[in-house]
Amino acid sequence: MNELQKQLLKIEERIDYLTQIKASSEWGNLEGFKRNCNDLKQSIYDYSETELSNSIRKLDDSIRFLEDRAE
Repeated sequence: MNELQKQLLKIEERIDYLTQIKASSEWGNLEGFKRNCNDLKQSIYDYSETELSNSIRKLDDSIRFLEDRAE
């Protein structure tokens, strides 16, 4: 579970970085992704490890797509 928490923190940092680059949290639904990340962090123990891993992977894929678009 610690590894999943670390992944969430890294995703949150990436979201913050994209928000700074684009000077807006509305670009690419960054605000929604940030909210999703916060929700996962706050209720991390409410999910099974598989459910949490799947949610993190989906969030990571979305952020990676936005990072590619930002380049």
